[in-house]
Amino acid sequence: MVVEDAGFRTFLGDKREPGEAMKMVENPKEENDPHMNNFLAAIRSRRRQDLAAEIEEAAISADLIHLANASYRTGRKLVVEPGKVTRFSGDEQANKLLTRNPYRAPYIVG
Repeated sequence: MVVEDAGFRTFLGDKREPGEAMKMVENPKEENDPHMNNFLAAIRSRRRQDLAAEIEEAAISADLIHLANASYRTGRKLVVEPGKVTRFSGDEQANKLLTRNPYRAPYIVG
């Protein structure tokens, strides 16, 4: 993935074939307003059904950023293990980049 001021471009596979791309909007605040308004409305109503998308979708989006960051920091291609917990196959150095360790008290994750 290449992130630039004007947007981003992705490249797929070992041959780096062009993938998804997006140009940034002139006013990003306008693009995010409906998402933020929906999220805040769901918080106020305390009804999960009011969300436009499942929370899991946002978690997956955030995971993808962390996975790409770990690959960038290690400088190598990483293989993700299948399953609910996001981890890399056979790469403890990369797995350590997926969490903050040690945690600061009282924000301990068990």
